Amino acid sequence: MNTRISKSKSRKEQDCEKQCQRTSENRETQCRKNCENQPQKMSENHEIQKLYKKAGKLTALRHRMEEHMRLKDHEIRELNRYKRMLEQELSICQTRNKVLQEKVQKKKHDTTDQHKKMIERNEQLQECINQLENTVETIKKENIILKQDLDASKHVWEKIFRTLDEIRYKVSRCRAITRKTEAQNYELKEHLQELKSLREKDKVNLKKLEENLYKSEREKSKLNEENIVLKKKLQQINEKYMFSKKYLKELKTKLNNEYKNCDVDDNLLNSDDIKQWVPGGIDSNDRRRHREPTTYCNGNNRDMRPPTTYCNGNNRDMRQPTPYCNGNNRDMGQPTPYCNGNNRDMGRPSSFKNKGKKSRYTDQLRCIY
Repeated sequence: MNTRISKSKSRKEQDCEKQCQRTSENRETQCRKNCENQPQKMSENHEIQKLYKKAGKLTALRHRMEEHMRLKDHEIRELNRYKRMLEQELSICQTRNKVLQEKVQKKKHDTTDQHKKMIERNEQLQECINQLENTVETIKKENIILKQDLDASKHVWEKIFRTLDEIRYKVSRCRAITRKTEAQNYELKEHLQELKSLREKDKVNLKKLEENLYKSEREKSKLNEENIVLKKKLQQINEKYMFSKKYLKELKTKLNNEYKNCDVDDNLLNSDDIKQWVPGGIDSNDRRRHREPTTYCNGNNRDMRPPTTYCNGNNRDMRQPTPYCNGNNRDMGQPTPYCNGNNRDMGRPSSFKNKGKKSRYTDQLRCIY
């Protein structure tokens, strides 16, 4: 118990000693200043200085005594520890002795030497234990005397402990403030991490946009090249169109000079069925079909459009077979209102060719063609 009390008071005593030294030094300095400022009271100050010196000596002596007490406490602890170790060894030796005695009883051979050694060892250990107990008792007596001296200066220690309590209260307040600041710092760090994550996402999106830009630029360049190729093809088509236009004009003049000797009724020529075949009807004076040549059809109603990627010169569709078209490029789609099961157009005749049913006027108009 005494060792525990000395442990608990050791730190407090150290702090109190430091504060006492500081207070004594401060008082000495104040006395010196007062002596310099007031030369008339030199005698009184001199006596006060002597008293302070005595107080300093007493405090130093007290510090020495406390240090001596601490050393003694430390020695007591070590001796107690050594005593425990010796007791443990003694118990071990006793157990060994018992084992050896049992072996001696059983075998009764060369065990007398070991037994004697163990007995001597036990005697030595007991002597050491007795010495340690004597030293512990002397140290305890010294500690009791030192504690009595410390109890005399108890009121001084109480004041020091009060000041320490005040300091602890201030420290606790400071710790509470630091905790609040740490919480704020933690929130700010989380916000910073969120901003960093958003920044990384923006960087990733930027990279994707740059890749899309690069792809779009490549596609743009490809489309520009395709446009150039298409423009060249358009120029070729325009040239062919102009050539076909000239050719159509020549054919028109030839047709006007050739077909003039065919008699047809005026009512029949201006009927609604004939207008479906020929836009504008047919004059009674002219004995042929008056159709103006178009960009893709000459006077003889033959398709003169230039060959394309999906059509050859004879205007046959050369596309690849589709779900609605077989290998011979005949439409094999589902029958429509204008197409029967055999995929022949049964709708109304177009303005250029009669691909539907034969009308009743075909025999009468055969002379026009």
